[in-house]
Formats: sequence, C-alpha cells, structure tokens
Amino acid sequence: MPDNEEKSMFKGMGWIIASCIIIAITLLVLFLLHQTYDSKLPVDTGIFGTYGDFIGGVLGTIVALYSAYLLIKTFQNQAEINRDIQKTNESVIDANKSIIAANAKADIASQRQYYQTELQLFDNKFRIFLDSYQNAVGSYTYGDDYKGRVALDNTVTDFIDQEFENNNDYRRRSNSATDDYLQLYAENQTQMSVHLRMLYLLVSLISNSSLEEDDKVQYAKLVRGQMSSTEMLIVRYNCRSHYGEKMQPYCNQYNLIKHLPTMSLLEFKAYRDTITNTAPDEEMAEKMLSSLNAMFITMRKRATGMLYKEGEASEEYKTSHNYTVSMGISADKKTFTLDFKKDKTGGRRGGGARISPDERGLDCLSEAELLSIFKDYLCELFLISNFDKYNRGAEVRQSGRTVSNANELSFKITVTNAMPLVLSHIQKEYRDNEGDELEA
Repeated sequence: MPDNEEKSMFKGMGWIIASCIIIAITLLVLFLLHQTYDSKLPVDTGIFGTYGDFIGGVLGTIVALYSAYLLIKTFQNQAEINRDIQKTNESVIDANKSIIAANAKADIASQRQYYQTELQLFDNKFRIFLDSYQNAVGSYTYGDDYKGRVALDNTVTDFIDQEFENNNDYRRRSNSATDDYLQLYAENQTQMSVHLRMLYLLVSLISNSSLEEDDKVQYAKLVRGQMSSTEMLIVRYNCRSHYGEKMQPYCNQYNLIKHLPTMSLLEFKAYRDTITNTAPDEEMAEKMLSSLNAMFITMRKRATGMLYKEGEASEEYKTSHNYTVSMGISADKKTFTLDFKKDKTGGRRGGGARISPDERGLDCLSEAELLSIFKDYLCELFLISNFDKYNRGAEVRQSGRTVSNANELSFKITVTNAMPLVLSHIQKEYRDNEGDELEA
C-alpha cells in the first residue's frame, strides 16, 4: 500500500476518534443540562443505561461505517497489489522466455559454430587421406611406359581379358573369378595392398567420424567420384575375397560400386566375347558393351526405387521397339520378377533410323544366352554385388517356360526370399529394425 494512502487512513481514523469524543462530550453536556439533581435520591441507572445505549448506538454506527469504508479500501488496495504482482510476474516470465530463447539461439549458433569447426578439422584430415589414396593409385606401373591410373587400367584390362572357361552356375563362376583375382593380387601386391588399404582408411574415416549423415554421404560421393570403372572392379573382387571383408560394410553403406560395369566382370566374359566377336568392329563392340552396362545400371536404379515404394510396384525398361524388360515387386517385397520380351515381328525401322547400341548388343546373343545373361545379372544384383549381406538365402530361377516362336521370345525370371528383398544399406537397416533379419 502506498505511503500517502497509509497516512490518509491514519489521519481519517484520528478524525473519527476525535469526532466520537466531541459527540460524546456534547451529548453528555446536553444530558446534564436538562437534569435536576438531588443528592438524597438514588442514582437512576435506567437513565444512565438509556444514555449509554444512545451514545453507543451513535458512535458505534459511525465507527462501523468507517470500518466498512476501511475494509472496502483494503480490498481495493489488495486487488491493486495483486494486479501489480501479476504484471510483475508476467514481466518476469516474459523476461525469462526472452533469456531462454536468446540462450537457445546462442546454443544453436554455438553448436553450429562448433560443428563447422569440427567439419573443417575433418576436412583437413580427409584431404590428407585423400592425397595418400591418390598417391597410392599413382604408384601403379605397367611395363616401362605407363604409370598411375593408366597403369591400373591396363593391369585390370589384362585380368578381365584373360582366358576364363567356367560353365558352372553364377555363384560358382563368381568364386572362380575371385580365385583368379587373388592371383592378380599376389602378382601386384606391393601396389594393390597400399592402394586398397588407403581406400579402406579413407572410407572408414568418413564412416567413423561424428559428422552428420548428409555430410558423410557427400564425402563418400567424393570418394566414389575418384574411382574409375577398373577400380570398382578390383574393389568388388577384393571385397569378395578374405582380404576385403572389413571393406564390405563400407562398400555397401556408401554404395561405392553402384556404377560397376557389369559387362566387364570376368563372370560375364562369355557374353562379352560373343558380342565382341559378332560386332563389325572394335569401336562398335565397345559401344555395345558400354550401352549394356548403362542398361544394367539403370535397371538397378529402378529396381532399388521399386523397393522403396509401398505395396506392389513395377517398372519397364524398353531398349527399343523389339526388346522390353518389365520388372515387378510383390506387396510383401519378397518376390521380384523380370519379364523379358523380344518382338521378332518388328523388323528394323526404315528411314535411316539407327539401331541403339544396347539393342545391337542383345541381337548378338542367342536365345539361351539372353535368358542366361539376365538370370546372371539378377544373381549379381541381389546377391554377389552386396557380398551376400542383403538377401542371404535368396533364390534366382526361371519361372515357367520360355516362349519362343516366329513372333516372339519371352521368359520370366523370379527372385524369391524368406524376408523382404533389399538393394541398399538404408533398406536393409529399415528391414532389420522391423525384425525381419534372418539369423546367421
């Protein structure tokens, strides 16, 4: 309560008390003036009682009225005080909110600043590792005239062009190709061991860092962008061997061999030889093989995208009017189908239109080879290329009979698995978190 109001109330009380005394004295005087006095007579208590009641009634009423006034003023003052307290509390709350918000912004800014510092430190370390990796690639030699990546390319080209006779199923053929790679590794161990070890250290540096996942992916893409097609081949074979077991998780996590040239694999050498021997010249053969590599990479991308979709999904890859490859996935993601169709009635387009290189490449293969190459590709896609880490136990087989007549060639290949099929590290993590991972 303000000091002025306190003084006013005390002053008012003084006036009330003084007024009551004056009124009491005045009434007493008036009472005494109208009385006769005889000391011999007894005191009339009734008159004094009536007088007392009169005085008490008048003064009591005055005091009660003023008390009521004071009580009202007290309530008013208390309400005003409560309003002031409420405003003060609201101000304190607003101030605290502002402080908290400012601190939160400061914390976020501080965290981002800290992260940028951490990112810069990592980038410096990454550059050092990247330089060491590039120096390792640059240390390759081939004969007396070739060094660096050219030497590496020539070394791998000799490997994939070697004699490779193996008519087994694709898995056994892949195991044989891996054994041949181990011989290549033994012959070039000094260079290849350093190269592959530095690549491993580079990607493990990324994976084990405290960077945000998006930044990890960007650095991994930078590494993948450094890798040539021939380098992807030896990374794939190295991961299939006991030398690269530790590299397998990183290769899958960052999809380092997503652009692997399938037609350059030793396991596909029979198809490659057929196309090379049928092509009119070496340049056209290279174009056909390159175009088929692009076809398989596109099919992989579309198949992976289908597995991200809910429910059933399908995609069609049409190389030309004559060849159509349709892919489908079941709603439970456990069955993948590839429907191949070659239209034999289409003939060749007139008017000087060119035949696409991938169509020319498929034309080089017999009907049996067409069935075989797509079956082998699905085995590579779902099993071998991820080192049996994604779809362990999946089966790739022809479904139904092959239709071959004067009008068309068609067949269906099915990939089935006891758990949902996956083609990426993210899909595998999601499936495993859902409890669908098979026990080892």
